[in-house]
Amino acid sequence: KMLKTKIEGDCEDYSSNYDGSVMLVLNSEKELYSINGKKVEKVATDVANFEIAAEGEYAAYRSDEDGTLFIVKLSNGKSTEIADDVTDYTISPDGSAVAYTVVDGMFTNPDEADTDGELFLFKGKKSEMIGKDYDVYGVSNKGKYVYASKEDALYVITKKGEDKEKLGEDCVDVAFNCDGTQILFWDGDEK
Repeated sequence: KMLKTKIEGDCEDYSSNYDGSVMLVLNSEKELYSINGKKVEKVATDVANFEIAAEGEYAAYRSDEDGTLFIVKLSNGKSTEIADDVTDYTISPDGSAVAYTVVDGMFTNPDEADTDGELFLFKGKKSEMIGKDYDVYGVSNKGKYVYASKEDALYVITKKGEDKEKLGEDCVDVAFNCDGTQILFWDGDEK
């Protein structure tokens, strides 16, 4: 049977997990809704953007006002605050890890914000800084691998940020397998 539901406001964005069993919808009122089977629930308000984990149990979202990043367990709606001043983020396919970039002061005082961002990995209940001046692309299940770029080069970062392997220069497109342990990229320098 088809689910028919109406969510207030215009649809700004939507996304579903890999099998389509869970969908998130962001409306024009900055409210995030979860649709799971016949259940429609408001997940959060004041949402700027979101990303659902491929397996569909978790999602990450960032607040519109101050760049605060949250992770939410969709089955019970419990949100956990991760960090403020988050400019970019991604959630692992299993929802167990979130990689994100923080630029201090970006939302509170953008004219004087530090332009050098710090890359963090959130796993379990804590975050750890794993690098500086990186833009995040992806993170594997359990946060084993974090894929990030620095000065147009693509890196994989492992072991709490201690090991960094350069994968290529001028990478233009990046794709991952279902658990984030394999990466496909196009290196602009290769002919």
